[in-house]
Amino acid sequence: MKNLNLASPVIFGSQRPQLRLIIDDGKQYIYSMTNRNLYLAESDLDDEGTLTMGTLFKTGRTSVDGGIIPWFVHEKDLALPMCYCLNPCPMLFESCDQLPLVDGNPTKRQVKLTRINLQTKPQLYKCPLMAALLNSVSTEAEKKFAEMYYSWAICGDTDAVFHEDALQDKISYTFTKLSTTYGDFVQSWQKQQLRLASAYKDHTSVANGISTSLKAPALIPQVWLNYTYDPTKPPEHESQESKDMPRRVDFLFIKKGVVHVVEIDDPSHYAKYDKNEQKYEVDEEAYTRNLRADRTLRQQGMVIHRLSNWEILNATESELLNLLRDALDMFGSFKPSPQIPDSWFEST
Repeated sequence: MKNLNLASPVIFGSQRPQLRLIIDDGKQYIYSMTNRNLYLAESDLDDEGTLTMGTLFKTGRTSVDGGIIPWFVHEKDLALPMCYCLNPCPMLFESCDQLPLVDGNPTKRQVKLTRINLQTKPQLYKCPLMAALLNSVSTEAEKKFAEMYYSWAICGDTDAVFHEDALQDKISYTFTKLSTTYGDFVQSWQKQQLRLASAYKDHTSVANGISTSLKAPALIPQVWLNYTYDPTKPPEHESQESKDMPRRVDFLFIKKGVVHVVEIDDPSHYAKYDKNEQKYEVDEEAYTRNLRADRTLRQQGMVIHRLSNWEILNATESELLNLLRDALDMFGSFKPSPQIPDSWFEST
């Protein structure tokens, strides 16, 4: 990921990284003992250079030189959890029942078909992978923004609904129900179960088909952009940073070969808190640090999106979705569209 100016691995989480160096099979790896470690390769980007949400759900998605997650990172539970969907996916499925196929010939072997009922909205915290991302955020505003983003990335949005108002014209957006987004895919799978190869007759295929089809950029919270490993210092030694380089950003995503940073600014970004007066006062030094940090990131080819803590906390669902369209340029272009591939069917 050298062309993107991202260190390997991408370290994320609110704690300061405590870095370790390990040599395994002749290769050198750095990882954090206090954070999640996301190893990425060029092959993890799609044809347009986007790291998609679907890629995070793929088994073995995080690769190093074509390999899998380093065993020591996986063993210490320091990687992003992998989604195996061994049980009916609680994030996507409200219920998953097996029903006997009605057959008038009692001599035939009994066949059971699976019927899936989708949740109305994705139950994010029931998915280990989604929960790990959401539990990495630091503030209520970040949490609300992340929940909105992941819900939108999974279920999409409705077309704009125009409302005439006495004072102003309004356009509102809402999340699409999972049954609307994936109903056709699920029904097609259910109708063709008898034709599918045995490996794809199970409900896990439906969950994997949905999750790996997600086209929206993967939103990674609390990413540490600036860390180094110094073998002359003890492992607990804090990573060094350049004067104007931020150590950690609120969110990061990679879209079309460009790294995007999302910052949700609370008063600490431009003011200091007076304990005696119990109020914030404008702090030009803090504001200048943010300006310098932005310039440094832009010089490295990154795009910066700044939102305010207040606008996130006070936004309605429709206003949050408008932020995706207006502030992040995400609207309508990343709708998931799973299809049943030919490889799922029994060969004839």
